[in-house]
Amino acid sequence: MSDTWRDRSGVLRALGFFLLLAASGTLFAAPILFLRKNGSIMEAIGLFFQCFPLGVTLLICGFGLSRLRRWSLPAVIVVSFVFLAKGVLFTLQFINQLPLLIEQFALSQKALSPDLIEGLQRFSILLAAFVYLFLPAVYLWVVSGRNAARTVASKDSTSPWMEHIPGPVLALAFLFAWEGAGLLTMLWFNAAVPVFGRVVYGGSGFCVLTGAALCCFACARGLAKKALSAWRFAVGLLILASTSWAITYQKSSDPALYRELYARMGFLADNLQLLLLTEAGPWNARWTLAGTVATLAYALWLKRFFVCSDQWSEGEENS
Repeated sequence: MSDTWRDRSGVLRALGFFLLLAASGTLFAAPILFLRKNGSIMEAIGLFFQCFPLGVTLLICGFGLSRLRRWSLPAVIVVSFVFLAKGVLFTLQFINQLPLLIEQFALSQKALSPDLIEGLQRFSILLAAFVYLFLPAVYLWVVSGRNAARTVASKDSTSPWMEHIPGPVLALAFLFAWEGAGLLTMLWFNAAVPVFGRVVYGGSGFCVLTGAALCCFACARGLAKKALSAWRFAVGLLILASTSWAITYQKSSDPALYRELYARMGFLADNLQLLLLTEAGPWNARWTLAGTVATLAYALWLKRFFVCSDQWSEGEENS
C-alpha cells in the first residue's frame, strides 16, 4: 500500500477558524439577539450560561485545530459525532415544532402569504439540517481521514491521552461531561427541574441538579479511564433518568406541569405562552426521554470495550 498522503494544513486551519467564529457567535450573539426580541436581561444571561458549555467546547476545539495540535483530532471527532447524534434528534424535534413556531410568527407579522409561510418552513428545515447534520458530518469526514492524521502528526509529535481511549467510549465520556455542565447552567433558572413527574426548584432543585451533575462528571472521568464500575454506574444513572423522564412524559399531557415549570424558571409572560404552545423549552419530556433512551442503548452497546479493558489490565499485571 502506498504511503503517500496529502498535507491538509490549510483545510484543518480553516475548519479551526470557523469553529472559533462559531464559538464567538454562540457565546455572545445568541443572548444579544434574544434580548432584542423583548427578552429580559435575566433570561439573556441565562441563555448565555446555557450556551457557555457549547461555546467553550467549540473554542477549545477551534484553537487546537487551527494550531494543528494532535489532540485536536480525537477531540473534534468525538465532538462532531456527539453533535451529529444530538443533531438528528434536534432536527426531528425542530420539524415537529416548526408549524406552531411559524404560526406564531405569522400571527405576529399579520401580512404573510401562505406561499411565504411555506417558504419559511422549507428554509428553516434546510437551515437546521445544514447546521445540525451537514456541518458535523463534514467535520467528522475531514478530520477522521488519513491525510488529516498524517498532517497533524507531522506538526506535533506528542501522543495525547485521548488517542489511547476507544473513540466510542470517549464519545460517551464527553457526552456525560457535556450533560453535567448543562445541568449546572440550569441553576440560573431558579434550579427548576422536573423529577419523576413533579417540579422541584430552589434548594431542592439545587441539590438535584448539582448531585446529577457531579454524577455525570464522575461517570465521564471513570469512562475515560475505561473502568467497568464507571460503565455500570453510567448505565444505572441512565436507567434512573429514563424512568424519571418516562413518568414526567406521562404527566406532561397536563399543561399545568409545563406552566409551573417555566413560571418557576422565571420566563416572561410572552415567552412563557410561546413555550407552552410549542413545547420548545429547555425541558421537553418527549424528546429528552427519546435522547436518554438512545444514550442508554448506546451505553449498553459499549460494554464490550470495558470487558476487554479489564482483561488487558489483568494481562498487564501478570506480565
